[in-house]
Amino acid sequence: MKRTYTLLVMVALVLGIASCARDYTTPVFSSKTVGHKLVAILPYQMVYTGRQDAKLSPEEIRKITEAESQAFQRALHNQLLRESGADKKDIKIEFQTPERTNKILQDSGISLIDAWKETPERLSAILGVHSIVYTRVEKEKFLTDLESFGLEIAGDILDKIVIPEGIQIPMGANPDNYNRTYRIKIDCQLLNGIDASLLWKLPLDTEIDWNSRANDVIEQSARLCAKRFPYRNRSYYR
Repeated sequence: MKRTYTLLVMVALVLGIASCARDYTTPVFSSKTVGHKLVAILPYQMVYTGRQDAKLSPEEIRKITEAESQAFQRALHNQLLRESGADKKDIKIEFQTPERTNKILQDSGISLIDAWKETPERLSAILGVHSIVYTRVEKEKFLTDLESFGLEIAGDILDKIVIPEGIQIPMGANPDNYNRTYRIKIDCQLLNGIDASLLWKLPLDTEIDWNSRANDVIEQSARLCAKRFPYRNRSYYR
């Protein structure tokens, strides 16, 4: 019964996100990307619209934000690799690993949670790529169960945002009202490294069950972005 419920939640999540998704590709995509061979995926820009809990310090909020940002980044990279290949409908370009991207950013003095503030021109030169994926996530609550992405949040921080039964609740909200939905908005953009022009864009806007697991939310949104990602109709793959 529990597995059936989880499956139904995941299906509803996919349908809810997909129903609100319309992507855009620039009409000059082919000419703009002729020499493109490598893409970097930045750590996501995380925006929280829920009420901030006074129990969390700025440093604790930063740690949660950075962990979530990398979880979304890794999930998108994994999904893009699954969509890549030499077949006609596959993505035909290479993706820099998140580990290399983040290492270069940190070695260059750029904070992972602030990388989105840098221009595509500067980042493409620093990272050695031809285009960059910028993604913004706007939501009401933190996602804490990130172990499946190789990321952990200290237990003392989790204690401040998770009630004893383990059910996540909105920061500052009444635990009695946890059984509801919350809104999540995701804006994924592919920008040209030479002139910062918009090559492709996919906005997602949906309602998520408050008790949805973090990996369900992250993986499903990443899967949809990857399914719509361009660089497919190319006559070469070098």
